[in-house]
Amino acid sequence: MKRIILIVLCLLSFVFANAQGKRIIKDNFETNRFQWEEYYEKTYSSSIQDGFLELKNDDDKQMVWSIAELPIVVDKNFNISFNFHIKEINDEYWFGIIFNYEDSDNFNCFIVQEKRFKLLNVANGVTSISRKNDIILKKSKDKDVKFEIKKKGNKLNFLVDEMDVITVTKKVNNNTFGCILVGENTIKLTEVVMEQIVE
Repeated sequence: MKRIILIVLCLLSFVFANAQGKRIIKDNFETNRFQWEEYYEKTYSSSIQDGFLELKNDDDKQMVWSIAELPIVVDKNFNISFNFHIKEINDEYWFGIIFNYEDSDNFNCFIVQEKRFKLLNVANGVTSISRKNDIILKKSKDKDVKFEIKKKGNKLNFLVDEMDVITVTKKVNNNTFGCILVGENTIKLTEVVMEQIVE
């Protein structure tokens, strides 16, 4: 009996140690506790509604985004997932995530559309394409799409619906992240899950 109790205690301490190695925070937009940007312009908007953040854009040349400072220490390893609900995926607009946001003229973003992705750098208001390629993201309607950005050392790994898209060497300078919509459409961000690796 003592041996069984000892084994159980060892197993529990192992599970507890693993749990202590990660800190997980979820944001489901029931409240705006991380102060995501909200605004209402004539042709575009960002608003928090019943359990989601909605980006709406009626201008096919406009970039619309919302950002927030997330409780992540960027010098350490982390995983952040962004869960979207998309009314329609096609090749007429792009959507995705923002990172390294300094201001509206300086940030990076990872965006996708039907069958393609781009990794963009915006520096002093000038947008350049860092990487682009094909991905498996089919045209569809009413689809949930999960984005993940994983930092391990000096590497950033981007995934879409659990599929590995690209890994790059890039420094993360700050903890301001967000979602972005490029072109005319409406998207909903339903949940953000932040997982900090505690060493």
